[in-house]
Amino acid sequence: MYVFEIITPGTWLASEDRDWSWKIGNLLQSLKSQYFEANLALNLFTEAR
Repeated sequence: MYVFEIITPGTWLASEDRDWSWKIGNLLQSLKSQYFEANLALNLFTEAR
């Protein structure tokens, strides 16, 4: 089983442009979700082999 760790320092983006912060925050959250999904897929693939 492979365990890949992801570290996210902080909880939000500090910017004067709240719209930009919201958009980038959503993109990063989506990227993190995709990362966890890929990690799970890799583990399931190696286990099935």
